[in-house]
Amino acid sequence: MSDRKDLTRWNRAGLSRFRYVDGNAVTYLEALRETLAEQFPQWNALQVTPPPEADEPHANSEYLRRIQAQYHGERQDYGWEIARSFARACHVLTEHLDAYANEAYLGTATQWDNVRRIVEMLDYHPAPPASASTALALVLKEGAAGTVAAGTVAAGLQFKYTPPEGGAPVIFETLEDLEADAQLNDLRP
Repeated sequence: MSDRKDLTRWNRAGLSRFRYVDGNAVTYLEALRETLAEQFPQWNALQVTPPPEADEPHANSEYLRRIQAQYHGERQDYGWEIARSFARACHVLTEHLDAYANEAYLGTATQWDNVRRIVEMLDYHPAPPASASTALALVLKEGAAGTVAAGTVAAGLQFKYTPPEGGAPVIFETLEDLEADAQLNDLRP
């Protein structure tokens, strides 16, 4: 069995994602070029030197360099540009195929809506995740010699809450700059 047809090399046990498609726009364009070159031998834009033999030590890297330069190279042939656009479209579509296939299994799904649909088949109805929030009051010290303290509290000020049962501490953080003034210490929510 050739390495190109061995699909299990992408989906071995223990991987976090499935990989169904073996290729990208560059390899699709090369496969398309080979097929078109056989069908249309008079089309000079498709004729290139054949890939080197596999037993040469540097053959594979030279071949990959050639097909990558071929994909990114500029040609003045409309048929070639259409073939390149088609190869790119196939690449985009097959990557979407991989993404959708991975979202169909609980172990590989990453999107909340897909996980929810999968577990609803088991009659489990999860609630969407929510961020924790809390209300805090900042009490500022009076300024020196009776002056009023005021200023800006920068975003990212952190507060830690440790549950009394000995659970993991929760850290809260301000998301934006806050204007603070000691005259507001007397206000209560």
